Amino acid sequence: MSFSQFHLHKPFEITKILLSSVMAYLVLLFAAYFLSQHSYYWVLALVIPTHIFHARMFVVMHDCGHHSFAKGRMLNNLVGHVTAFFFYTPFFMWRELHNKHHRFQGNLDKRDQSLDVWTMTTDEYKNAASFKRVAYRIYRHPLFLFSIAPFFLFLIIFRVPFESFSKKAVLNILFFDLILAICLYNFPWFFLVQAPSLLLGYAMAAFLFYVQHQFEGTLWLRDKEFNFKLIAEHGSSYYKLPVFLNWVYGNIGYHHLHHLDVKIPMYNLPKAQLQYGGEQCAVTFKDSLKCLKLKLWDEKNKKLVEFS
Repeated sequence: MSFSQFHLHKPFEITKILLSSVMAYLVLLFAAYFLSQHSYYWVLALVIPTHIFHARMFVVMHDCGHHSFAKGRMLNNLVGHVTAFFFYTPFFMWRELHNKHHRFQGNLDKRDQSLDVWTMTTDEYKNAASFKRVAYRIYRHPLFLFSIAPFFLFLIIFRVPFESFSKKAVLNILFFDLILAICLYNFPWFFLVQAPSLLLGYAMAAFLFYVQHQFEGTLWLRDKEFNFKLIAEHGSSYYKLPVFLNWVYGNIGYHHLHHLDVKIPMYNLPKAQLQYGGEQCAVTFKDSLKCLKLKLWDEKNKKLVEFS
């Protein structure tokens, strides 16, 4: 099935999304700053509204990493760098990490090739040393996975070239850190005002990323039997969110289609789903909460299971 007709870029849609993400977020961020001079409670009161537009901005950055948001590599890179700044993320580094995720997601033999949710098989867990099993249990606990882990990843790990990145990505990391240090030194209020919505954004990004691949019915295969289309359709979820939340999170719930074809912009995914029609990997909000109890991949029965 071809989705090439959904690759078309829509200038009007792009403009609307930029206004309802980047511009709206900046307006609320500066409003929070001015109001914080009277009371910091104003910042906390604006956390949810700010998060709404911040979340949409994350999906803009995500699409720019695939050069699918707008027409032209230069424009995608420019918008990508601007939006990534507000997540404390070097854009070129993010792009390389995320593209690795798309290449190796669902491949049991290449789990160490991309930054992903740590997933052990039942046999690996059974044969692991005690300290490793304890570490794994701590890591897979929702409190760690959706609060401590994303905070540590975005704010600390992303400050250094922790993988074998290209020279361009390494320079991007170093230059980004320099700019970030200058901004935080001269405008310390920037982080204080942004921090609550930023941390909520990190937590939701981690949760959505988890649900996209760690769901009942997902699929992992060994390298010798790995099939890209099969993994995209069965190893990535179709998270059926309410209309408003689909708007907030930029249609990222259509993740199976995104893995099938990364060139479909966020604003074309719902129409692509109408053509695709399949719902074999559909996950509801209630289902997504049940996903939290799934911890290990049972290779024999090809399913995620709980700790026994």
